[in-house]
Amino acid sequence: MAAAVAARLSRAKRPAALGLAVYPGDGRSAEELFGAACEALAPDQANGGPSELVVEAPAMRRLHELVDRVAKGGVNVLLLGETGVGKEVFAARIHSASPRADKPLVKINCAAFTATLLESELF
Repeated sequence: MAAAVAARLSRAKRPAALGLAVYPGDGRSAEELFGAACEALAPDQANGGPSELVVEAPAMRRLHELVDRVAKGGVNVLLLGETGVGKEVFAARIHSASPRADKPLVKINCAAFTATLLESELF
């Protein structure tokens, strides 16, 4: 199946890259699967291959543009959304394009804290 998709992409008029992730081996959530697919692209990127996502939907294009603008600033960012919408993926994208990219990205599962404890730890 992956070979068929890769063959179809190679016939496309614009350059494309394929990062493949398989459920459940590479992840069980959308974030994990997307992250694994992006990591699969890393060797291509290191060799001068595609380094950006191809985004067709206007709303997603605006969101990616916003993420790129926010990443350049020194402001704190709070990402909100339902499970599986890609908050962690966008957080990693913001971090990697920010002036703090050389520092570690700390991921916190806020659901594991009570509201008062989370407030006291973050603020």
